[in-house]
Amino acid sequence: MERKRQPNFNAEEIEMLVSGVERRSKLLFGKFGSLVSSAAKDKGWKEVCLLYLYHLNYAMCIHGVRLAV
Repeated sequence: MERKRQPNFNAEEIEMLVSGVERRSKLLFGKFGSLVSSAAKDKGWKEVCLLYLYHLNYAMCIHGVRLAV
């Protein structure tokens, strides 16, 4: 019997990621041109990643979880 894979993100995280991508969809999925460069797209994806990391860090602080460094 196959085991069902556990999700990597909870519902709140998925909503936050989808919202971040939707707000930047024209930039992230638009054609390259004079207004949309590779660097601009990279910056857009990094902003989505940072949004997720800030959210994750905030959630961990609320619950008193500390990362081992």
